[in-house]
Amino acid sequence: MGSAAYTFATIGPSHAGGNVQVGPAQAARNGGHGRHGDDGDNTELDALLQGTDTTWSAAVNGSAAAAGVELATNTSVMAIGGFGGSDPVPSPAAFQADVANREIGCYIAPGNQGGPGRGNQHADITAWVAANFSPKTVGSDTVYDLQPSP
Repeated sequence: MGSAAYTFATIGPSHAGGNVQVGPAQAARNGGHGRHGDDGDNTELDALLQGTDTTWSAAVNGSAAAAGVELATNTSVMAIGGFGGSDPVPSPAAFQADVANREIGCYIAPGNQGGPGRGNQHADITAWVAANFSPKTVGSDTVYDLQPSP
């Protein structure tokens, strides 16, 4: 009987992405689809990123988070650190050069993923951004605008 219930519970929802699960729907944690915000739907952030004109609308740690933001905004998002967030790309110098060349619109802080001690292998990039730009809260996320004021 239990397996039949799980079968029927999984018929309707989409089964796309890298973490497909079966069974009755559960409350999403950490935004569910790789998003940063607790609610998984940050319309303020979506609108901000859709209004950018840079090569990368934003940079965020990890490709799962970047993918969720890209899908929600239909913009290009830089995944710092690759899949698990631990790949050494981009280097801090390369990231700083991209910012100087106005290639990245904003940086979405990893605060909702546990901060610098957890899930943030690129604390060097996070620290540099925090030291050089002012944070602002956009919906449920902390965002740093990397573009100079006009």
